Amino acid sequence: MSHQALAIRASVGLGALAGIALSLPLWQTRVSYPNIPVFDFILSFPKPLDSAFLLAFAVSLAMIVWRPQSPRIAIVCFGIAVLLTMQDQSRLQPWFVVYMLLLLGLVLSGNQQLGLLNCRLIVAALYSWSGVHKMNSSFIDRLFPVFVSPVSTPGLAIPFHVLAILVPYLEMGIGLLLLFPRSRRVGVVGGVVMHLLILVALGPWALAWNSVVWPWNLTMLVLVPLLFWRSQVTASTVLTPRGGAVRALLFVFVVVLPPLSLVGLWDTYLAFDLYSGNPLIGSVIFTPEAWGRLDAKTQVLAEESKGLYMLRIDDWSQASTNAPAYPAERALRRVAQSLCKVHEKDDDIVFLMEKPARWFYRPGWHTTESATGLCSR
Repeated sequence: MSHQALAIRASVGLGALAGIALSLPLWQTRVSYPNIPVFDFILSFPKPLDSAFLLAFAVSLAMIVWRPQSPRIAIVCFGIAVLLTMQDQSRLQPWFVVYMLLLLGLVLSGNQQLGLLNCRLIVAALYSWSGVHKMNSSFIDRLFPVFVSPVSTPGLAIPFHVLAILVPYLEMGIGLLLLFPRSRRVGVVGGVVMHLLILVALGPWALAWNSVVWPWNLTMLVLVPLLFWRSQVTASTVLTPRGGAVRALLFVFVVVLPPLSLVGLWDTYLAFDLYSGNPLIGSVIFTPEAWGRLDAKTQVLAEESKGLYMLRIDDWSQASTNAPAYPAERALRRVAQSLCKVHEKDDDIVFLMEKPARWFYRPGWHTTESATGLCSR
């Protein structure tokens, strides 16, 4: 059992470090794409102190893998993780959040059996809520066709469309299958197949897209069999919130709070919104004069149309940090406000916010805000 826990900690630790390495600018103080603190009084570290703290986090993370019984190392590791995310909300990427939850559940649970139980709860909830978020028309009509585009042909259009409709329920099904001993191995096979297909679609041999999640999918290929293949614990044991303060906290975070994201009361990234095709999208539209005042690296990311230029915040984030923009209204607005430095007259920049579709296949929406309102705040 100790080897199992060590393998899980090592997989999580390596996955987290690989994700950070692939999105290194995200974890440092940046000049272009802005850091977005949770509160204005939380300042980013000046260079090279930002790199020193990131190195301290990496060292403490490695140490916690080998010495999980040390409370001091755990305090340092989780303390730096909290500080890094408080300094920049963009760092609350779903893969990083899940890694930290898994380590928290393993290291601070009080005993090894309870730690493994915590991880099973997190992973089952992850698949379930990820499937729930995909229940929207944007996933079916926009994102899934991109995933299958490397092998898509006219003859497969109808089968792929049917599969896109089924995917949310299949993913939720994996989460449910993992809960019950009799169906658990079917859930493991389903999870492994899903992550293999995602790697095939996103990898360098196909779309070569969003490399920051490649380690995440590799990690899940290891974690799911380790946690569930030989486990005989009952669904009620996995789902009970009893087991101490850490388990109760995790239960609230992965079971109680995620439904609030469906009505806008909780961030979707914190509710395991993974490749739903339905994030909140922010863009800034510039007049040619305002666009001309942008720095050259940002200018080339803006698309010209009908005499105006549109900069998608997600494109800017991907180009600057190799990670998606954090899809919360407050975060997207803060990023847009960082561009107010090129604003000189009314309506030379406009902030556009879009929701491709709402949950359960309902139509989306969009709003606009002129520089007069955006840059006066």
